[in-house]
This record gives sequence, C-alpha cells and structure tokens, in this order.
Amino acid sequence: MTEGLASTTLAQLYLAQGHPGRARVTLDEVLADDPYNGMALALRERLRVRPHAEVQARFDPGSGFGGELELHWSVSEHSPWPHPDFDSRLELVLAIARLRDGSTLRFSSRICRTPRGSERIPAPLGPASLALALVAHEHSGALRFLAVAEPLIW
Repeated sequence: MTEGLASTTLAQLYLAQGHPGRARVTLDEVLADDPYNGMALALRERLRVRPHAEVQARFDPGSGFGGELELHWSVSEHSPWPHPDFDSRLELVLAIARLRDGSTLRFSSRICRTPRGSERIPAPLGPASLALALVAHEHSGALRFLAVAEPLIW
C-alpha cells in the first residue's frame, strides 16, 4: 500500500466489499502508526476469528427436590479446538437470581471437559432466573465470551 493510504475508512470499505483479509492488513498498518486508534482496534476486534459456539439451558421440574437445570454446550466441529487464540479450557459461567426477594444472586462456573456436552445440576427453588454463558480462556489469561444462552426463568 502507498504510505498514508491506510485508514479505518479504507478498512471499512474492504469489509463492505467482502474482503476481510485486506481489511486486516489495512488495520495492521493503521495500528502500526497509531496503536491506540480506537476505531481500528474496534474493527480489528470485529474481524477476530472466533469458533462458532452454542450454549443452552433448560429447566426440568420433574427431577430432584427443586428440579434440575440441564446445560448444553458445543463448539462447532468445523472450528478446531483448542482454537489457536485460546488455551484448551472452556467454562460455563452461571448467574442465578432468586426472584422472590430479588436480593439473592449467585455466581458459579463449571469446567467443560469436552468441546461438546451437557450436564445436569440441581436447580434452586423458584421462582428464579438463570443467565448462562460459554467462555474460553485466551492465552493472555483473559476470558472471551463465545456464546450466551437465552435467559431462563422458572
């Protein structure tokens, strides 16, 4: 590229035309000149390759004292796992809120031993709600959200 031609606008044009590789190269040039360029950092984050992942939760009222939560997760077979951007650890992150008094909020996590699987855990007595996410650990130690389930209320 000609010096001075690289810009976030040019990267956006490449993206709009379906050329993500050219957009990445352009953003790398912009960031080489200005490593704190907010627009370039945001666009490069959009272009990061992420494995396709899904996570779901279901409440089963017929199991156990207060019922059970059935958690399902998967990273696509078409995405290599572990992905080059992440170490091999996947985790489910749960936030459970008791709705009766609105003041009880509990956080927990569960290690996923395989890229695809399911687990059943005891559900707290309702009414309650669950927020569930599948996260991966980057090599830097940061967490990356791969998928977020639809909220669940029981």
